Order: sequence, then C-alpha cells, then structure tokens
Amino acid sequence: VELEILQRVVDVRIDRTGCRLTLNTASSSALLLNLEGLATMAIAWFVYRENVDRRLLFGAFAILAGAVLLSWERQGIAFNLGALLVAGACLAWGLDNNF
Repeated sequence: VELEILQRVVDVRIDRTGCRLTLNTASSSALLLNLEGLATMAIAWFVYRENVDRRLLFGAFAILAGAVLLSWERQGIAFNLGALLVAGACLAWGLDNNF
C-alpha cells in the first residue's frame, strides 16, 4: 500500500514539473548502483574506523574505475544529471546501511 502511495506521489511530481525519467540510460543507472558498496565501505571506514586492507581497497578501486568507465564519452568523462542522481542515491543508501 505504501509503495503505491509513493509511486503516485512521484508520478504527480514528475507530471507537474515536466521532468521525465530519461536522464540516464537504464543500463548505466543499474551498473552505477554498484557505487552503493563503495559508499557503505567508505562511511564505515571513516565513521566507525573499520579495518580496511589491500583487498578491500582494490575492490573499492575497481568499483570506482567501473563507474568512471561508465561515464566515459568520446570527449572524456561526462557526468550527466541522471548519473549524479544515482550516485547521490548510492550515498544515501550507504548512510542507511551504516546508521
């Protein structure tokens, strides 16, 4: 029931503002969601002083490198609004995982 209400609120806001859900491709957005793991690890490392070894840092670097490669265009790296919104959602998800 709550999901239906939220969906209707989101649909109404999208209709009133004229925005469309075409800020980023679906495939790029789905792959960028892997930044959630990086955000969760970084927050746990900085806030809770979690132990981070070379293996975890290598994994974090691989996730970050993948996100950069997904944002690569012919002229160079370009972050569109959709990619930035997905990255922001991943940061919020990382905060939720830690707190």
